[in-house]
Amino acid sequence: MNIPPDSSPREQPAPERALFLSKRDYAAGADRIIGLARRELNVFDPDLSEFRLDTPERVQVLASFLHADRDNRLHIAVHDPEYLKRHCPRLM
Repeated sequence: MNIPPDSSPREQPAPERALFLSKRDYAAGADRIIGLARRELNVFDPDLSEFRLDTPERVQVLASFLHADRDNRLHIAVHDPEYLKRHCPRLM
């Protein structure tokens, strides 16, 4: 791997698995994953209604991630965009 002299490699988090037994576990897992994102964040969900990306706190974390580096990317794929259209104006 060639690394330019003025940059350093970013530490990669160790892979881990987690079992979500409640909506609270799911929300905590989402926060953790968003917080660990360094270059690219890929989200796939049927409609994002449970992921709750529309909360002010998550919008701020996502904005911080995107503003941290101009090459950072957020990709979102949903089957049904209606929830996003109706309930996520900050995300849109």
